[in-house]
Amino acid sequence: MRGAPSLAGMHLSGTLVFAAYDRSGANERLYVLDLASGKVSLGPLIRPVTDLVASRAGPGWLGLTAGGYAYVLHGEHPRESPVLVGVGEALAWAPGAEALVQEVQGRSANPDCPLSIISKTDVHTGGAQVLYGQPECSGVLSVGSDQAGAVYLTLSAPQGAAVYQVGVQRLHLLLPGYAMLSVSPVGDMIVVPEIELLGRGPIPSSGAALFWQGRGGPLRIASGDRNLEVERVLAWAPDGAFAVAVGALGGIRSIWTIRAGVGQGERAPTRIGPALPTAPVLPGSRVGLPAASVAPDGSVYFSAQGRLYVWRHGTRTLIRPPNGTPRPAGPLAWLPTTG
Repeated sequence: MRGAPSLAGMHLSGTLVFAAYDRSGANERLYVLDLASGKVSLGPLIRPVTDLVASRAGPGWLGLTAGGYAYVLHGEHPRESPVLVGVGEALAWAPGAEALVQEVQGRSANPDCPLSIISKTDVHTGGAQVLYGQPECSGVLSVGSDQAGAVYLTLSAPQGAAVYQVGVQRLHLLLPGYAMLSVSPVGDMIVVPEIELLGRGPIPSSGAALFWQGRGGPLRIASGDRNLEVERVLAWAPDGAFAVAVGALGGIRSIWTIRAGVGQGERAPTRIGPALPTAPVLPGSRVGLPAASVAPDGSVYFSAQGRLYVWRHGTRTLIRPPNGTPRPAGPLAWLPTTG
């Protein structure tokens, strides 16, 4: 890893927005780091969030997720207040955070099979479109959308999970025996096996895999006989060329990139982060969970153990904000510079 040159000497562009705890520890403050000049400015005060993404719905807009609630910020001014976009048991921002996919549950005639309603909310207008609404005895584990507008979900079941594409009031089976962790802008997925053996419980995980619709896949994400155990997908490149994930391979827990797209053979992940503690950081810790965001040029900006880094041209470089800047303790997002 390279040292930490001055930000001005790194020739970076755009702004990096990251969350840090306020003095009380009950809320988080967003900080806006100008990557070209190295200057830091205060952003809004928010409740602790689990996701922070740049939104193409407006200049400087951000999508936030906190528990079962999703909000949008119409800018980075300190007095800007989050606007509620939607609530749900499962939530996911569409690429560019111009829409929110959500699953909410309602009552049905069979209390064991609640009504599952899948909808998409337009961030521009606030209008919601119901895509699917049927009683489901299987729980919805995850939802997602690609840039073409296709919506996907994972249903659990006693025999194992399965990934579906949401049609017009129906579900189309895509991949049985797996659960979707995340879907890329172009529809590639990071999935994990979720199969149960009758009377024996879940089978041991064989690691994450890459899946796309069409011929081929799912492909192991591994290096030789060592599988990458993915905890969470942090971000995708805007063109869907690769994913950024936190996970462990060969006993090393770190941040990795995973090449996407069609092709045969296993996908060997590339380690881009420092070694992380084996035990994941607990939510609410001031150290902060790992987070990442990918710029259009493929540069990966990420946080780990309270430090900021950039991965570009095959090299990891530490980013040093000005003295006195709080350590990142939550998600982050890269935004283009606005005029």
